[in-house]
Amino acid sequence: MPGIGVAVTVDGVRHDDEVEACLPLTHYLHDRVSGGLPLGCEAAECGGCIVLVDGVAVKSCLMLAVQADGCEVTTVRGLADDDAVRCLARTFRRYVRRCAQCLPGLTVAAVDLLRDQEAVLSEQEIRARLAGVRCPCGDEADVVRAVREAADVLEALGTRTAG
Repeated sequence: MPGIGVAVTVDGVRHDDEVEACLPLTHYLHDRVSGGLPLGCEAAECGGCIVLVDGVAVKSCLMLAVQADGCEVTTVRGLADDDAVRCLARTFRRYVRRCAQCLPGLTVAAVDLLRDQEAVLSEQEIRARLAGVRCPCGDEADVVRAVREAADVLEALGTRTAG
């Protein structure tokens, strides 16, 4: 069966491919593009597969690769030079002890939150915005503490800006 043509820009690099109609974006990124995504639970429960699609955080296991045709997809690798990611990396190392399965998605979701100038970034706001990321070995309070501290550092540096 012939594939469906897609053109997806991932982390700034355009990919022209043929994919099966039912191929999840997660598998496309993991198997074909090597976007640094874990396959995770593949049931939209862990959030390890969160990416930005045209600037919106989505669980890539819930999206088909054909739905990303013409879109700009940003994985955690595409955010490597982002000030928020560097700040989060430091605070996650300090507070969060994880197996790293959900860390790519958690990082993308947290960066999306930190870039939102409208976000209050209270403990409740952070918990609500990161509610889709679950890891059995993580401590939610430590994640909130790490994100809150990263937000404080970015605000003090004047680098908390819309993405």
